Amino acid sequence: MRKLFVLSAFLATAISAFVVFQTMQAIQYDYPLGTDDSFELLVSESTVPKDQLIDGLIQAVDERGGCLVKPSTSAGTYGSRRDLIYFSSIQPSSSSPVIGSDGSISWLTPGMGGKLLSARTMGDSPLAGTYMLKSDQPLHEALDQWANENGVTITWYGQKPLRDEVLSIVVSGGMIIPWLSTQLLVLTLAMTWIILRLHTRAIQLLGGITSAQIHRETLGILARLLAIGGTLGIALSGILVTVVLGPANVLLVLPPTAILCLLSFACLLVLIYLLSVIVGTGMESLRLRRPVVGKILPLCRTISAVALILSMQTIPPAISLAQRAWKSYTQSSIARCFGDTIAVSLNNFDYLDTEEGAQEAQRVMHDLSQKGCIVTSLVIDSEIEISNDVRGGYSQFVIVDPSYLHLIGITLPTESGESVLTEVSFDSLPSATKDFLQGVLSVWMEGEMTFKETFSFYEYHGDGLIALGQNASYNSAFTTCKNPLVIVMNVPVDKMSMTGFVMPLISTGNIMFTDPESTKEAFAASPVYPYIASFDRVADVTLTTGQDLLANALLYLAITSISLLSICACALQCASSWAIAHEEEVFLAHTAGIGYRSIYAPRMRSDLAFSIMPLVIGAGICIFVSPYSTPLVVMLGAIIVETCFALFSMLTYTIACRKTFTAHILRKG
Repeated sequence: MRKLFVLSAFLATAISAFVVFQTMQAIQYDYPLGTDDSFELLVSESTVPKDQLIDGLIQAVDERGGCLVKPSTSAGTYGSRRDLIYFSSIQPSSSSPVIGSDGSISWLTPGMGGKLLSARTMGDSPLAGTYMLKSDQPLHEALDQWANENGVTITWYGQKPLRDEVLSIVVSGGMIIPWLSTQLLVLTLAMTWIILRLHTRAIQLLGGITSAQIHRETLGILARLLAIGGTLGIALSGILVTVVLGPANVLLVLPPTAILCLLSFACLLVLIYLLSVIVGTGMESLRLRRPVVGKILPLCRTISAVALILSMQTIPPAISLAQRAWKSYTQSSIARCFGDTIAVSLNNFDYLDTEEGAQEAQRVMHDLSQKGCIVTSLVIDSEIEISNDVRGGYSQFVIVDPSYLHLIGITLPTESGESVLTEVSFDSLPSATKDFLQGVLSVWMEGEMTFKETFSFYEYHGDGLIALGQNASYNSAFTTCKNPLVIVMNVPVDKMSMTGFVMPLISTGNIMFTDPESTKEAFAASPVYPYIASFDRVADVTLTTGQDLLANALLYLAITSISLLSICACALQCASSWAIAHEEEVFLAHTAGIGYRSIYAPRMRSDLAFSIMPLVIGAGICIFVSPYSTPLVVMLGAIIVETCFALFSMLTYTIACRKTFTAHILRKG
């Protein structure tokens, strides 16, 4: 029992370290460098050049002080790098995340590094996205004024104090539930240990030792065991942090872990002392010859019931959130196909609307088209409101060129017999659909090509076509189309209308360029160049968001693992306590040739029957309290919990019975 108690203290300490680690990791991602406020910036409507916008932001921060940063990543370093772009003349410093002397960032995420970069060196990274700052009213007002003067949009998310952020992560995120389960497990094992020693405590009292001395002795023994388990847990946590994240992060994680463990263990010792007083010295048990099992087993079932209820609050939400995170991560995976593909942001159409400007734009687009570095994708529904009758049973209308399909790994039927696209005749479409498409697509055409020569129409039969909505480069408008009508351009984009199709889609980021250097060189050698505001990587915002979602998915996976581990620990406690209380029965039955499974089967069936009520209670609480859980997901979670409880019970009962039998033979107490 002592070893089991030390193990439970070790587990409680390890989970405390995990809670601290995950909380600090989430805070680093959401509010790095000590920031506590955030906003979303959209620049698609601005005509101000990107460099000028950056200078304005830096000036606002320099004049009023504070810290303003924006996370950034790229397709090539998506899984291993997360940079922070700072907007000030002076590089900010921080202890979370750890910033090296060379500006390197050591995140609390295994395998994740980064750099602290000046905004003036951000290159193709888009200015649009999520920003974090240290809340300051003068800076807040200055940024609003800067936005109004430059035609950009700022959407404030609001200040979030560190205390509220920690509570949101620990409580709303579900981290508190496995932590409570392990703390409750330690308390229950302490009470079990006290009950098992009632006979000894009664003899001590008869021997002249006072009840106060007995309680202090009990508290001292359990305090030492807690200290041993806690020390081992902190030591192992420190070693893991050092190996996985480097020595710099040890001082970031271990001090709050030690403080949390000391506070929780202090509370546990107070409760243990009260339990010792409540249970008493055991004189009544000695006088009435009551079996100890009468007090142990109901207690074991109580802790198991609580653990099952708590697990039902984490596993169903974790399933739902994992599904959402996986869906978003899939989009991020598609975004990685774009690599360093860029969009060109235009800030003035006066020149481009002239005949000379249109001809110059067509020349540049023709040169880039010949190099094969232009891709086009637009969900027409994001630009034009379309009724269900006009859609004709399709979920969306999507116009693309063959290069875009190749970019996302889709081939045309003429290129492969295994294509997810099936060609349909334009004449076979519903009349309302034909009239709409004829009117819209004809405006986008130019030249002598006929309508049917310019466009081909396909039905999609895959898991979901990823296409780009309007302003995709600036607000991460990736759309998953379940049943779209795919319109493929059979002509290069430079053969389409410059003023009606090409220039508008360039400005919204729906015409993109896969070769950044060739694109910049082509525009730089053209009179069009002065009217370009910026070159921005298309997938930057989506990939950064995908990193956050992946971190959340891993967090909930870890929470689920800990919840299942707490169920396993409770099953082990039930099995060990039952085996100790029935040591003679186990020994005699197994000596008589009865297998372990047959010995504990009645008790295990009783445990499984008893677990149904906590599962029902936990499921009811989860349905009414959790915003992420549907009845179907809750039912799936209940099946997972009950199955794991049954498997853990079978395993632990077998181990406990075998250990008890062996100990009885060897005369081990």
